[in-house]
Amino acid sequence: MEYKSYFNNNDLIYNVWKSKYQYNDESPDGTIQRIAKAIADNELRYKNNYTDEKTALLSEYGQQLFKTLYHSTDKDYTYNIFYNLLKDYGKLIPGGSILATLGTDKKSTLSNCYVVESPKDSVSSIIDSIKITANIFKRRGGCGCDISNLRPRGANVNNAASSSTGAVSFMNFYSVNAETIGAEARRAAQMISISDRHPDIEEFIKIKSDLSKIPGANLSIMLSRDLKNAALQDKDWNLCFPVDNKFLQNYGDHCSDYSEIPYDTLIQTGENQYIKKVKAKKLFDMIIYHAHKFAEPGILLKDNLFDYDPSSVYEDLKFVSTNPLILAA
Repeated sequence: MEYKSYFNNNDLIYNVWKSKYQYNDESPDGTIQRIAKAIADNELRYKNNYTDEKTALLSEYGQQLFKTLYHSTDKDYTYNIFYNLLKDYGKLIPGGSILATLGTDKKSTLSNCYVVESPKDSVSSIIDSIKITANIFKRRGGCGCDISNLRPRGANVNNAASSSTGAVSFMNFYSVNAETIGAEARRAAQMISISDRHPDIEEFIKIKSDLSKIPGANLSIMLSRDLKNAALQDKDWNLCFPVDNKFLQNYGDHCSDYSEIPYDTLIQTGENQYIKKVKAKKLFDMIIYHAHKFAEPGILLKDNLFDYDPSSVYEDLKFVSTNPLILAA
């Protein structure tokens, strides 16, 4: 049965609903009914967890909402509240995973978006990170990961290899993982980000100018105000590892031989510490050129993310990266 008229005969909207969100042979309104029923069932299940003491701790809005939802044990009453919010997809549209799986028997997460802990600088940690993302992908979730902790290309390693192949080389693992582990013929959504201080950033910026490279992930630069300001003033910019080492970031202020360091050359300054001096404007222009020419890499405004992310006031909850929300929906 056709339901295009429900969507004002808009083929695009209809096809998105039918291919991504329709469960069995339900109608568009049946999708809304399914979700509203599942929410109502869960809300009433939680009602008994709220004592008078707990309810008193809620905000004024929370107490008002509590009374609205729970003043009755009538499941239909609670159902109608959510149905009226959701009907016609007008006032509220849940995330894609909720539309596709809530109220069904699908083994899927109801969250679209995840960010995994950045892998530590070891093969074992990288593989563990990929394993975690694979398990998220198989449940329909999209995932973000930052690789700034991985040592740069040419750095010394403590294994059979003479030097590291670099942070960017490991992105192939993440890309293949996202292409291989999918759900319902849907490509997994994967974001990989890197600091604008990482010595491999130029390789990161350029890699997707070859459209055959890293097809299973989107890439973004964690761009800071410091780089923008340095570019405007045509200053030098220290790429360094570790990327958050303040001494290496400001190496020229401490070392008399700084002017003799050649540009665009990885220099070891200590045990597992490296610096590469570049021109800030050249690096910034490279980012902007590739973002426009190839739509990759994207830009994450690092300072804004920290400044406006409420969770970042807590040290253990600070922003790490993001995932491609549009692809995950």
